[in-house]
Amino acid sequence: MMQKSDGLRRLAAGLALVMLLSGLGLTASAHNFTDVPYSSYAGYHDAINYCYDNEIVQGVTATTFGPERPLTRAMFITFLYRFAGNTRGYFVENSGSLNCQDAGDIMGYARIPMYWAVRNGVFSNDTYQYPWSTVLRKDAVRWLWRFGTNVDGIIPGRDDFSFVNDTRSFSGQDHLAITKQHYDMLQAKFTDSEMKIIDILINESNGGLCYGMSLTAILDKMGKIDLNGNFARNASSISQMAMPIGSSPRHIMGIDQKNGASISLLESALTYYQMSVQAPSTLDDTWIDTQYYVGGDYVCPNLELLYDKQENGGLGLFTFNLTADNSAPAHTVVLYGRPHPDKQYAMGKLCYVYDIYDNRYPGQVGSIYVSDDFRQCGIQTPGSGTVTRIQLMAYYTGAYASDEMDDGCFSVHDLIDIDGRNNSGTAGNSLQTEKAVLPDTYLYFYVQCPGSFAITNAEGATAVWHTGQMQGKLAADIIAMLPGDPGIWVVRVENSGEYTFTSEAAQWNVSLVGREISQIVEGTNIQQITFREDSLALVGQDMTYEANAMVSTVTDNSVTVSGTGETAANIRLDGTAGSALVETETAGFSVEVRDFGAGASVCSQQFAQDSQVQLNCHAPAVELQEVNPEEVPQ
Repeated sequence: MMQKSDGLRRLAAGLALVMLLSGLGLTASAHNFTDVPYSSYAGYHDAINYCYDNEIVQGVTATTFGPERPLTRAMFITFLYRFAGNTRGYFVENSGSLNCQDAGDIMGYARIPMYWAVRNGVFSNDTYQYPWSTVLRKDAVRWLWRFGTNVDGIIPGRDDFSFVNDTRSFSGQDHLAITKQHYDMLQAKFTDSEMKIIDILINESNGGLCYGMSLTAILDKMGKIDLNGNFARNASSISQMAMPIGSSPRHIMGIDQKNGASISLLESALTYYQMSVQAPSTLDDTWIDTQYYVGGDYVCPNLELLYDKQENGGLGLFTFNLTADNSAPAHTVVLYGRPHPDKQYAMGKLCYVYDIYDNRYPGQVGSIYVSDDFRQCGIQTPGSGTVTRIQLMAYYTGAYASDEMDDGCFSVHDLIDIDGRNNSGTAGNSLQTEKAVLPDTYLYFYVQCPGSFAITNAEGATAVWHTGQMQGKLAADIIAMLPGDPGIWVVRVENSGEYTFTSEAAQWNVSLVGREISQIVEGTNIQQITFREDSLALVGQDMTYEANAMVSTVTDNSVTVSGTGETAANIRLDGTAGSALVETETAGFSVEVRDFGAGASVCSQQFAQDSQVQLNCHAPAVELQEVNPEEVPQ
């Protein structure tokens, strides 16, 4: 017999999974089910309230919820169906039924939801659907995964990159930048003739990485790679990964195999997957067929196959050219989901319409139009009312075949998985020599200054860099030397509540980075920097400085303070509140708040000498406000 707590936990777990998908806070008011005591299970009372208020669940009667009942397949998918329509706002079928052998066993409330689940590839189209079977954990995560890939598709602002696929977004300008380790991984998998082509392409001018950006967006969405986890810091999604060019606290850096320049591992990964399209010997059977001309007086096989594959949703690569002779640059986008419920008239025909992520337009949704006679197709870019005819196209099938319990055609990319089967960060040749691994106990200094310098922790232990080596009682290891003039030393130290950095050099550029801290200081005539998780302090004589600090690990905002002629500057941080207080001693200063994920300025303002400035990054609109020193807590 199932214990009472088992029933509670199974149903509560199902509700919690639905709540996790929502990404929303609890807004529920208590519903007085007599069998749902508030203290019965942590979070379970609130979970029922949330789902009830959003019409995801109902009671078994007007006054009882039935929390001890086990969760069946029919119940789970009904919750997910209502979640999709009521909280996501997606189109969901309001009619239809399955022809499976046990269709008669499906309860009335679950017939349309289970039909919706099969239509959208959440459930496989099997002979039996077993509506009364208890949900197992492995089944629940598979269905949630399929919901994410087939129903959610690419969610703008989360599953797409925040930067534009443009030459100006990348460090590599006259070539494609890639680290030696990633290049060696290509070389280990591909034939000599394929590598000759890759070598030519890598050494050509960078015209963008549309294929690499599209493919990595799909593989990251599917969980095959963890792009933001293994190739960036403090980025909860790929949308929070910083633009590859330039410096960012979110970058993990490597070395360009061509010129020895410092590049982000994100850019190297994008180049790696951009080049993978040149390897038919390894990635055989990936493209449904070769490129087809579209627009002749015949049915285009690729368009028929696209329609068939996307009928159950999923993710697909769509490559096209606007010229019939392929003279214009080809472009690749991510096509996702089922066609829109209603056909649209375009190009003189009724058309199926599919959503796309076009990496030229981050944060927006474009469309691919396919005529219902499969003879023409076109693209509508975000914000445009015009459908432009496509002349050549190729399509790579979606996330998985809906009638198979596997991850389908994209599984071929496991052969060139950049971060390992379990997204552990390594694959083939290890990335560990280039990837700055940040365990909880380590912090990393990036030091660019000529001559000697000293680092001291909160306990007073000091390490001094002098005559080519680190000396002293503080355990500090030089783990890398990055290019620059002067070079950039990467120094690994144990976590400590405080570190001070001193040097007699006239000009510095020093950063301290860890899981809970990201602070950068550069300038002249600085004598000492004190780094703490809750503050950043500079002392010097007639300093010209720029100091940047991440406000907290849960916000995308950082604060930058800059000025000249200063003797002391202090940034006090409250990560929990998402706020900061800026103080200086002898000169005016400028304060800027930036979204360092997108690399954009949020607000900035100049302040006079003796000002104290408060900012709050958790407010609806970030504001800079001068405060009375007497009101500042000490």
